[in-house]
Amino acid sequence: MSNTETALRTPFGDFQLRRIPYFNRSTLRAWDAADEWLINSVAESPSDKPLLIINDSFASLATVLHQFQPTVSGDSYLSQLAIQENARLNQLTDSADWQYPLPQRTQPQRVLMKLPQSQALLTAQLQQLNRCLAPASEVLVCARSQYFTPKVKQAFADYLGEPEVSLIKRKCRQLRLIKTREAVAHETIDSETQSQWRVPEHDLTMVNHAGVFAQQQLDIGARFMLQHLPQKSVQQVIDLGCGNGVLGLAYARQHPTAQVSWVDESYSAIASAKDSLLASGLQAEPKRYQFVLDNCLSKQANSSADLILCNPPFHQENAITDGVARQMFGDAKRVLRPGGELRIVANRHLGYHQHLKRLFGGYRNVAGNPKFAIISTTRKSL
Repeated sequence: MSNTETALRTPFGDFQLRRIPYFNRSTLRAWDAADEWLINSVAESPSDKPLLIINDSFASLATVLHQFQPTVSGDSYLSQLAIQENARLNQLTDSADWQYPLPQRTQPQRVLMKLPQSQALLTAQLQQLNRCLAPASEVLVCARSQYFTPKVKQAFADYLGEPEVSLIKRKCRQLRLIKTREAVAHETIDSETQSQWRVPEHDLTMVNHAGVFAQQQLDIGARFMLQHLPQKSVQQVIDLGCGNGVLGLAYARQHPTAQVSWVDESYSAIASAKDSLLASGLQAEPKRYQFVLDNCLSKQANSSADLILCNPPFHQENAITDGVARQMFGDAKRVLRPGGELRIVANRHLGYHQHLKRLFGGYRNVAGNPKFAIISTTRKSL
């Protein structure tokens, strides 16, 4: 039985809300105090102005405010799935309209925004809002108080208008502003939102779009994994939770006949992997290389992969959780062919060894250092 709280009472009615992915044993809710504050702000000052919601991770705002027919945007494919799932759960017929990138079909005049974790992603989103928002549009932003740093507040002032920031309530603050800045063309790559750097030992050029992990350099876990990639050449390879795609790219470089799929739930990650492929001089061959937005491996066929490479996350938004990693491992077992290998790199303290042993029946320690472990496990033959 689930221990998760799913019922939210609001001025607009009572709603059932679930996170995507949904884990029975999780206690994490699909909303937080910042969501409730934004919902109450809309209730206190209703408007028929076109509404845009940004970074609504688990669709709590889109679901509760469905009657306003909001447009929703963000970097997460899971947010898009959450809109659909929570609309179904609440039997809504007028669910929100997902648009990515930020709206081109409508000109919003009111914005509700949750702060993203990445300053680069925030800057990129504010650049887009600068172009698409109507003059005098109202923007409300809510997050935990510690995230409203001077740099964050200055970014809003630079791109949209001078913000007013509230006092703390339930550990959150609310930023409010009226758009006064004129639209500015951003035709050149902004170093704050996109970076490019080399991995010379594998002859790769990496492109990181805003919000993708390890914005300026190769992260140490991936660097360790690159030293211990499988040497055997196989046909169907998946880089799961690919980020900028470095693991799959390195394997593709070493094994020119391999067919590689890069899979992630982040739009920016998939864009980064695509651009890194081209920047590294590999040809974008649709029959060999695929880029897939997915909830772990839900779109992948059973028994279809020979090798899955993975640097699994141990957090979802601001919450530390092994739920996503466990879903990745379970999906990998289904998707691997008999005899196929899952190879991961992870912080040693996370203890994925035992979970893999229970799931696959065994594992092998490929390499380790004081911080990371590289673990291999194989799907048993039928």
